[in-house]
Amino acid sequence: MTVLFRMLIAGAVWTTLVPCLSHAGEKEMTKIEVLEDLYDRFNARDIEGVLEKLADDVTWANGMENNYVHGHDGVRQYWTYQWSVVNPHVTPVSFHQDANGSITVEVQQVIRDLDGNSDQTHGLEDKTVGHIFSFKNGKVSRFDIRDDR
Repeated sequence: MTVLFRMLIAGAVWTTLVPCLSHAGEKEMTKIEVLEDLYDRFNARDIEGVLEKLADDVTWANGMENNYVHGHDGVRQYWTYQWSVVNPHVTPVSFHQDANGSITVEVQQVIRDLDGNSDQTHGLEDKTVGHIFSFKNGKVSRFDIRDDR
């Protein structure tokens, strides 16, 4: 092989690898940006804004009843009920990409009743928990809660 041919091959390999490496980094940031926006919309009670970020067949942890709801309608019904009895606020503290590609978010959740008083009676309480998000085609496909207490 001539030096010019080797340089062309090396250049082709490099230009193929660089976008892949770049896209991998962008995907991680994109997931985190999606989740930051999801938390902002949740705290603003913008259900439709959150649902835009969820897969149609999402599986979502119901922290009040320790089970799961499914799909946009299930999430909408769960939050509509939750927000009729408590006023939760979740603040992301850190984001971590797991080996399987999911993102774990450590959040501080604060639960108040509808008058703004501390309310720990509906299966939710003030504490730090882990929220685990799996993605499919750029949207959240599964949400789990990790509670180490």
